[in-house]
Amino acid sequence: MSECAVINDKKAMEIIKTESGQEIMNFKFPMLKDSEHPERRVRVIQDENGEPWFVAKDVCDILGLTNPSETLTRLDDDEKADISLAEVSSNGVKQKRNRKLVNEPGLYSLILRSDKAQAKRFKRWITHDVLPTIRKTGGYIHATPEMSDAEIMARALKVADTTLERVKEERDRLLKQNVEISLKNVKFRKQTEAMEKPAPRSSTDTVGVAPVDHQANHAIVDRWAINR
Repeated sequence: MSECAVINDKKAMEIIKTESGQEIMNFKFPMLKDSEHPERRVRVIQDENGEPWFVAKDVCDILGLTNPSETLTRLDDDEKADISLAEVSSNGVKQKRNRKLVNEPGLYSLILRSDKAQAKRFKRWITHDVLPTIRKTGGYIHATPEMSDAEIMARALKVADTTLERVKEERDRLLKQNVEISLKNVKFRKQTEAMEKPAPRSSTDTVGVAPVDHQANHAIVDRWAINR
């Protein structure tokens, strides 16, 4: 992954599109009351297969893992990836930064390494809220008090369009798969029928008796008649 996107920290929640049209979703996780930060965000990106990838720094901040780079070295290569993000800070400065992503197995590995009180709450929030919402709707609709009804409806329609497109792609994939399986079954059935079909026998063949060579028999009879 090597997409670029603009993340604006001023907004409570937003869905951002990368240069290729890929969406980045911001989820707000409510921290415990005694936490220094009342809430934290987790940025999520879906790959071409619809699987979510989480910005590792966001996850580590929530879990209290102060050295993300060292922590990520303990993950398998297929549990992490790289991405380039253009982030806008609170003072409006735009900077491009390389960020690490972790997939769902990598996320659970990070949770297990945390001894913070919110680790269990975070895991439950991920498994009971974030992931089911992403997989069922293709996106996460977050309405804030500042949003008008029209803005909420526009966001809902956008998510619905994304969901319908993903359903159509999945349906087409399954139809293609079914056709390929059917063709293989027909080919296998024809091969089986050809193997089970008995070989044709001559009309002179008799079960348990070798075929008779009539020409050879005539020659024997002729020699017998001459010798007499």
